[in-house]
Amino acid sequence: MVSPEQKMGRPRNDDRLMLNGIFWILCSGAAWRDLPERFGPWSTVYQRFRDWRDDGTFDQVLERLHIRLNQEGLIDLDTWMIDSTAGRATRASSGAGKKGGPEEPVDHALGRSRGGLTTKIHMVCDANGVPLRFLLSPGQASDISNAQALLDQVRIPGKPGRPRKRCRWLLADKGYVAEHLRQYCDRYRIQPVIPLRTMKRKPKPACQGCLTAPNTGSATSTS
Repeated sequence: MVSPEQKMGRPRNDDRLMLNGIFWILCSGAAWRDLPERFGPWSTVYQRFRDWRDDGTFDQVLERLHIRLNQEGLIDLDTWMIDSTAGRATRASSGAGKKGGPEEPVDHALGRSRGGLTTKIHMVCDANGVPLRFLLSPGQASDISNAQALLDQVRIPGKPGRPRKRCRWLLADKGYVAEHLRQYCDRYRIQPVIPLRTMKRKPKPACQGCLTAPNTGSATSTS
């Protein structure tokens, strides 16, 4: 699945070594040029990463993982969880998204939030922590803005019949409190388990008595 059949040219570098080099970069957050020599030339590892990303190899690996885990009954098809986290961009992207300059392309998934230049990773996983689908967005994007698009991309094959696309219960935090998400869950018979926000409504300074009930007792007594 990873290595195409090679009939001519120089021998292809070992895919396992290239994959370990990619993992090292992703875990350390270092620039590609700082890749240790034991993984081979950094340009080769980077090119392999780009090839696998562009031809959908990483998506196929995740799909094969889902097939195997689902056949063994290791994926919880009833309870899913959705959340996001922000990761700071590396020093190599420090020139992106300058204030007052042109906007960063959407497919770069880079934006400025309180943590600086960041990328937000949205993910759906099952109750066992098995990742089901990922989605990237600029760091300033809200959690709820990508919830429906992320849920629509979930597809779990592995058993006879159509792939599983919906769950029975969806767990999320207060960042996903929105009426349109609850309507989405109702449409597909999903039970959302989302805590409500505890926000107390405060009267405006110019309307201090707007939220108080009128005192009708005094008017009745005077009459």
